[in-house]
Amino acid sequence: MAGDWLRIFVRAFLFGLGDKPEEAKSRLAELNPGYLVQSLRSNTDGNPAYLRLLAAQSFHAQSTESLLAKKPEIDLLLRAAGTTQIARAIREKGAKAGEPFIVVVAGPRRVKAAPGLQEIPKNELSEEELGNVEKAALLSAFRG
Repeated sequence: MAGDWLRIFVRAFLFGLGDKPEEAKSRLAELNPGYLVQSLRSNTDGNPAYLRLLAAQSFHAQSTESLLAKKPEIDLLLRAAGTTQIARAIREKGAKAGEPFIVVVAGPRRVKAAPGLQEIPKNELSEEELGNVEKAALLSAFRG
């Protein structure tokens, strides 16, 4: 269906200094097979309402074969960083071991979580977030 990419569920989880991004992603990917699972630096806005809009852009781009990268996870990272350059996106928004980070999980049904994970609460979108969503959407136009 044309608008199915809009019906997505997103949850974001905060991880601490002792956690490893790849392990956290693997654990959440096991619970949510086939879902988009990406880790981001904790300085990224973790508002699930904001991340849902970025993930919706990635899902739409995937459905129209217009991803900014080969994988939707990287597309989300690029949109969060506001760039089409993967190296820059990793440098600015990529999670690093030894630093706090968030993991975003997005998919067509409710997202499952392991017990004890710290979920980031959903907030109203700020003006800055709305501007960043618009900027992320324009990346596709500049790329195409």
